[in-house]
Amino acid sequence: MGLLEITELVLGVLLALLLVCIGFVLVRRHLIADDKPLMLCALRTPAKPEWRLGLLRFGGQSLDWFTIFGPALRPATTWNRSTFQLGPPAPSAELVPVLGEALTAPASDQGGDFEIAMQPAALTAMRAWMESSPPGSSTSLPGQFT
Repeated sequence: MGLLEITELVLGVLLALLLVCIGFVLVRRHLIADDKPLMLCALRTPAKPEWRLGLLRFGGQSLDWFTIFGPALRPATTWNRSTFQLGPPAPSAELVPVLGEALTAPASDQGGDFEIAMQPAALTAMRAWMESSPPGSSTSLPGQFT
């Protein structure tokens, strides 16, 4: 085999790996969504002060947060609808990766305090989800905002 054939083979293998990775990310996102709303959301905790990008899925009784990359199909964090509290949003004082001019808001759940960052439209959707009635319920929840 000549140098040209080896180069073509290496480039072909790299291209195939790239296509497999892109396909995996798309299939994983589809499986995570599970026909529920899904959006980008960054998370920061006191234990891990850097922003971690992920996908936030709205369920009937919970919010599920998945890391953006990785093989896991289970949420890294789940917050219960009835105990989740969201503070007032404010423009981010620092750049949040991928989200650009995101809004940040302090939040808490029984698991502790943390901070989330989302695009303004995504944060509005999250607030609407919090104020609406859970599926199967005939009354609305009181706002869980501080």
